[in-house]
Order: sequence, then C-alpha cells, then structure tokens
Amino acid sequence: MSSESQQQFCQIEHGKLIVNELLFFVFTKHDNNCKAAIQSTITDFYREDDIMLAKQVILQNVDNSLISVIQPHSRKRIRDNKVDRTVEDILSIVAIVDENDCRHLLPTFCASSLSCIPVMPDDMSELAAIRSELCDLRRQFKNLMSTVETAVKYTQVAQQPPLSVQAPTQPTHGSGSTSHDEVSMDINDDASRCDDVFDDDQNLQAIMGMCSNQTQITRTTSSVQN
Repeated sequence: MSSESQQQFCQIEHGKLIVNELLFFVFTKHDNNCKAAIQSTITDFYREDDIMLAKQVILQNVDNSLISVIQPHSRKRIRDNKVDRTVEDILSIVAIVDENDCRHLLPTFCASSLSCIPVMPDDMSELAAIRSELCDLRRQFKNLMSTVETAVKYTQVAQQPPLSVQAPTQPTHGSGSTSHDEVSMDINDDASRCDDVFDDDQNLQAIMGMCSNQTQITRTTSSVQN
C-alpha cells in the first residue's frame, strides 16, 4: 500500500471520528491488558509505517494542555530500535492522557476492517476455551441424541402386538411330533365321528322302533284272522 493511499485509509476524518486501527486497538486494550503485552502485539502485527503514522495522528489530536507533558515522547526515533521506542511513545502518551482524564478530548478512533486488528494472546486462550466448550457441547448433544434414538426404538418394540403362542407339540405313534394345526384337525375329526355315531344311533333306534311297530301290527292281524 502506498503512503498516499495509506494516509487516506488511516486518516479518514469525520468530525471526531478518525479511522486508525492501531490506535483503536491501543485504546480498546489499554484498560484490561499490561503494557508489555500490548507493545509486543503491536510490533509483531503492524508495519513500521503504520506505527509511525499512528504516533503522528495521536500527537496531532492531543489537547494543548498536555503538550508540555508529552514532549519527551514526541521526538522522532531514528535508531535501530526506533519501532519499539515509537510504540513505547504511543503507549506512554495514551497513559498520560488517561492520568490527566483527557481521553474525552481526543477523537474516537475506529477500524475500517477487523482484519487490521490483532488478537491478544489472552484473547487467543479465551477463543481456545470457547472452542473446547463448543466441542464438549457437540459431544454431549450427540450422546443425548443417541440415548433418545435408543429410547424410541425400545418404545416402538414395546408397542408392537404380542406374538401368538402355539400349543406344545404332542408325539404320535406314527411320527415323531404333530403340529398344533394337526392336533386341531384330529380333534375336529373325532368330534365329527362322534356326531356321525350319534346320528347312526338315532337312525338305528328309529329303525328298531319301526320294526317293533310292524311286529305289533302283524300280531294284531293274526289274532283278528283267528
């Protein structure tokens, strides 16, 4: 990115709103993180020109009442460790602003893209903890679903109609065993035979009665003729 385009990207100003991701990051993390952690994150993530530009932006917007206080941190660093010293200057200026309760006099620094915001090591550990909790929740959900599916299967089996129980098989002389249907047929055949015998007995009694009547008629006829 060229210096001119970067200037437009990092210093788009609208009233008291200034786009500068580095200063946005500093003011967001300054209250809850140590200075050393913020400094190492900035030097590892941002380029040298981004860091130099952020220092210029905050120097231009500090209240005039603090000019003399921040004077030691307003010099341009030119030695080999100029990047680290410049980041130290930015953090020192922010600390001075907070100590003098002048943060509200500064413009609001914002970010145009979250991809330009680094992640603190503590934030990474928090994200790892969240991922671990999500994995545990997924595992518990799978176990719960497996338990529910098993319970549904047992419920479906319990609701099925009971199976019919066949009578125990009885051995016969002709074969080793007979089925329930064969036993039932034998019983029905026996009952039918009994009915046939009963009918034959009734017919025999009727015939005997007719013969007896015929004998009486013959006897009566013979006595009349005599």
